[in-house]
Amino acid sequence: MGEKAVAPDATHPRPAMKITAETTRRLWSKMNAHYGTIVVPKARSPLMKLAGAGLHLVRIMDRHTFMNRYTTVVGRRIYPWFTVGDGSDDDLWYQIVVGVHEHQHVVQARRDGLLGFSVPYVLSPRRRALIEAEAYRCNLEMNWWRTGQVGDPARLAAKLEQYGCRDSDVRAANDYLENAADEIRAGKIVNEASLFAIDWLEAQG
Repeated sequence: MGEKAVAPDATHPRPAMKITAETTRRLWSKMNAHYGTIVVPKARSPLMKLAGAGLHLVRIMDRHTFMNRYTTVVGRRIYPWFTVGDGSDDDLWYQIVVGVHEHQHVVQARRDGLLGFSVPYVLSPRRRALIEAEAYRCNLEMNWWRTGQVGDPARLAAKLEQYGCRDSDVRAANDYLENAADEIRAGKIVNEASLFAIDWLEAQG
């Protein structure tokens, strides 16, 4: 997988497909098998509870926000705060986008090595912002593929304020995502996890 060209139709590149609970569960299952990942419900994880307490203590993120609004990946374990396949149509599409985003982090860790990924992520707010920005590109790519609209890069970059990133880091992420949005509007989808998910979804008809 290297790059997927999508016709740059600003209104709608293809008819929107119906996203069902079964589609959502099957895509997560396919990505788990392909990337060797395991889904662990966040609410049941002692590790995630400990991490939430630590983030709360150092004032990076409120414990409740961490446990109930953010999906986390550690190594090959993905800790969603939701139950995959439960919810409305909008919930299901959100779950698909989150699954792609988190698997792009797995791609990053495989590419950079676990230490090369995790140490900069933990210690450097700038690297954390840019690592997340690359994964947020998946959000833009998936939404473009489905709707012909990339969404708001600035809104995604602003989320990094919750990650302990500085204003300058958020601006760097925003610049990256604005440039990515221009590429995506021109039909350029490059993130590996996005390409895998789109190929699988398109194969479903």
